[in-house]
Amino acid sequence: MSIQELPLDVLGVVFSYFDFCTVLTVSSVSREWCHLADSDDVWHALTMKKGLTDHHQHDCNYKDLFKRMLFFKWKTEQAARNCGLTNNGRTVSKRNKSEWDAVKSDVGFISGKHNWSIVIEFDSDEGYCDPEDEILAMQPVVVGVVQNCVDFDNSNKGWAIALGSGKLIHDNTLSDPNDLKMFPIVSGDTINLELDFDGGTLSFSKNCGEMVVVFKGISGTIYPALSLFGNVSASLVYKY
Repeated sequence: MSIQELPLDVLGVVFSYFDFCTVLTVSSVSREWCHLADSDDVWHALTMKKGLTDHHQHDCNYKDLFKRMLFFKWKTEQAARNCGLTNNGRTVSKRNKSEWDAVKSDVGFISGKHNWSIVIEFDSDEGYCDPEDEILAMQPVVVGVVQNCVDFDNSNKGWAIALGSGKLIHDNTLSDPNDLKMFPIVSGDTINLELDFDGGTLSFSKNCGEMVVVFKGISGTIYPALSLFGNVSASLVYKY
């Protein structure tokens, strides 16, 4: 028996095991398959694989909820007074050097594997980050993940890397990465992140470089986050 001969209710169960890209593919096969692929049961399964948290509102259907998780944005109410959000919340810009300002995503994750990228843009007079500068306060961007807080320096609730120096930040301490080639950082560079709950790891790479596991033992409800200092902007790019 071919898959086309399966009863529609059985096909619906089969579709619920597919990943996002496969669901999009099968939805283009026929009108019936499109209807099945659009069912709430299929999108419920996809959402569970992505790690639905209790912090999400449940008044929308699972397809909309999945899209919100996959295409998350920086949380408006978390944006500090010196930061501005544009591009429908996907770009955060800082235009003040007086202090650090941090934002986190509008969704948190508890399971699955999640990939996203951040494109860094400096103003023309600050087109690079000096790799010799060891002072954290002089690094224009810190990227990583946090739990409920927004502060990477808050106890052991944040895991991040200071772009420029390449220093790792966790548990109020700075450390040197072993194999991570992140600096120097120039305007237009893309920082890639992968959060894998199966291994409890957070990996980084720059541009087309190979992913390197930097942090281990990560669990709980985790939010993508970043902190800015200086005239710099950071834009989300999604991967799935």
